[in-house]
Amino acid sequence: GMRGSNLPSVSILLPAFDGAAFLERQIETILGQSRSDFELLIHDDASTDRTAEIVRAAAARDPRVLPSFGAVNAGQAESLKSLLRRARGELIAFSDQDDLWAPDKLARSIDGLGTAAAVYGASVLIDAEDREIGGTLFDHIGPPVTGERRIRLVFANTVSGHALLVRRNVVREEAFAKRPLFDAVLGAAASFAGGLVHVPEAITYHRIHGANQVNRIGSPAPAGEGSGRGGKFAETTAGFRFLAEHPALPDDARARLAAATRAPEAFPERGALGRIASLFAIGRDLEAAGCPREDVAFALRKLRALVLKRL
Repeated sequence: GMRGSNLPSVSILLPAFDGAAFLERQIETILGQSRSDFELLIHDDASTDRTAEIVRAAAARDPRVLPSFGAVNAGQAESLKSLLRRARGELIAFSDQDDLWAPDKLARSIDGLGTAAAVYGASVLIDAEDREIGGTLFDHIGPPVTGERRIRLVFANTVSGHALLVRRNVVREEAFAKRPLFDAVLGAAASFAGGLVHVPEAITYHRIHGANQVNRIGSPAPAGEGSGRGGKFAETTAGFRFLAEHPALPDDARARLAAATRAPEAFPERGALGRIASLFAIGRDLEAAGCPREDVAFALRKLRALVLKRL
């Protein structure tokens, strides 16, 4: 394309907030990557600890570190949006503020991507002292889902943002709503926009500790959007809508997904038979959108359970 050779191939987005405890180590492992053609965009979301100082020091030491500083705490979704606006790479990676990257994580991700739209690696679990605590995140969330048009990711996500490398055209600001989590909708979108690959050798050491922003394994999701009665239903509909409106998806899939998105919105107004008819229609639409049969069956089981719970 028209890209200048001085542009980075990868933009790594790192939203930081009160991350002083582990941030320095994480930045160090990113700057030590065997692939060096990246920019590391860090947004400090008005931290109250030494985060800003750590970020400034890293930027002074390495020109690939491009910091920004929020005047008020706006939350992770807003941080990600502002980071994305500044990104110049054709590939986007996400970093938590408290993980560690294996030295070849980026290289293995890029090598494994091929012609696919996104690739994700494995998350080896570590504690506050960098000790491996046994196993990977997949031991807790199920085996990695890969391939094409994997609608099941909207219902049961196995893609972690911190393990993801995704083409820029798949990443849209709309992904950074509060719910559903952005990694689920980006993983699903990538599977429709060219395919999703898993490379187990691309390793993120993912830290599990008391103050984790998202995954405390074994703890329920935080209250608020997405939890409680009807929350999961709204989240699923939002996931469908994100895909249906995504310009990187093939037109045939988008049209069918749009039809499938409209059906659940009509559920509450319909009687039992009408709801069953809607589920059948959704199944037909998902199959016509090219989703694997097992994914269609999985989606219908989940939708049926959500509908029964909701009504």
